[in-house]
Amino acid sequence: MGFLYYPTMGIAINTDLVKEGELTSYFDLLKPQWTGKVIINDPQVTGTAFNGFATFIWNKALDLDYFRQVVKQGPVIRDATTQVDWLAKGKYPVVLWADTNEIRRYQEAGAPVEWVYPKEGVYLSMDGAGVIMLKQRPHPNAARVFLNWLLSRDGQIQIQKFMGYHSARTDTVGTDSGLEPLNTRQEGVKYYPSANLNVEWLKNEQTKYEAWAKEAFGAVK
Repeated sequence: MGFLYYPTMGIAINTDLVKEGELTSYFDLLKPQWTGKVIINDPQVTGTAFNGFATFIWNKALDLDYFRQVVKQGPVIRDATTQVDWLAKGKYPVVLWADTNEIRRYQEAGAPVEWVYPKEGVYLSMDGAGVIMLKQRPHPNAARVFLNWLLSRDGQIQIQKFMGYHSARTDTVGTDSGLEPLNTRQEGVKYYPSANLNVEWLKNEQTKYEAWAKEAFGAVK
């Protein structure tokens, strides 16, 4: 059971180089003006980028041909820290699937970097926020009491304050919720559950998607 369910953003921009409203869709990245100007997190590696790649295809928000077209735009792949460093310094105006913590770190330092909500939406993660109850647990009653508290509104608000991400509950947002807006599910935004939260996808589809990612992005340097 997952107890966090929070947005994972896909597109980050340098606000000195990208005008407001200039990027509102993933398909805007296919415009000639962005040729050679996009840096991406590597979707061939397990993590945020692969999850984004797989989730949007799995939910039919984008398809493999779209990502093939992105590659034709001449993006580059760099590590998580370099991506955001280059974005902040204006070497590249756009990052696809940037590391959330790196973006936050540069924002706190005053860098002109922001996330955008593309109209196709964003995907939801639970990260490592899963909990199970063992069948042969040594203290069954104590485990049940703890789990009931953990999944209660009060328990989830405490988790939110500690981790900074939205609970899977819908009644934990308020003045005491401890959440940043970007870590909170918003009204009017399309959200897709991460493909890796689906047991059938993990069992039957993941290997195929890994092959697709290598096919689409293997030539990117």
